[in-house]
Amino acid sequence: MNRNKYEKLFESFLELTEFTLVKYYDGWGLKDLQEGNLGDIESERFKNALELIDRMEAYIEDYLVQPITENLGISPYGTTWDDMAKKYKGKAGESDFDVLILDALCNHPDEISLKNCAHEVFCEKLYTVVCQTYDEGYSVISFHKQEDARNFVKLNADEVEKALKEQGYNPVRTESYLGVVISTAGRNIYYEWNIEESELY
Repeated sequence: MNRNKYEKLFESFLELTEFTLVKYYDGWGLKDLQEGNLGDIESERFKNALELIDRMEAYIEDYLVQPITENLGISPYGTTWDDMAKKYKGKAGESDFDVLILDALCNHPDEISLKNCAHEVFCEKLYTVVCQTYDEGYSVISFHKQEDARNFVKLNADEVEKALKEQGYNPVRTESYLGVVISTAGRNIYYEWNIEESELY
């Protein structure tokens, strides 16, 4: 993977704070390796490095700014982090690497492409209910949980079966693990629901 120096420094920051970058189907996210998940950060999605860095402001302060200011004996107040990084880059002794990371995060977020950084790809399953009826044809609806898809099928099948009985029909209901078929004698009336599983990356 061809990464520039700012992307490598961003990776070092995630390693320092014990986070893993994750690519979800709906954006970028973080996995907390300490399993703290403070503020439910793992549920949040980001479009780019700038959004992610803004969200990690508290971690930047705890893991970078505080050690830098303590090591240099300077106040963390009265100056911005981007100015601090510019002023002390190459002049911070033991904190030189921390200053380089701070500079990358504060002054070069637009030069950090998350797709170039080390990351995991999360594969999410999608459960699509394909509905076919004698009078309305096909329709589809998708769920992120198989249980929700199965509950949808059961609810609709129960309602159809009840309605047919109230109309004087004697419906035949056939069930499988991922589907239900309801028909009447001669199969001139039928309803079918099938759950199809796919994956989102």
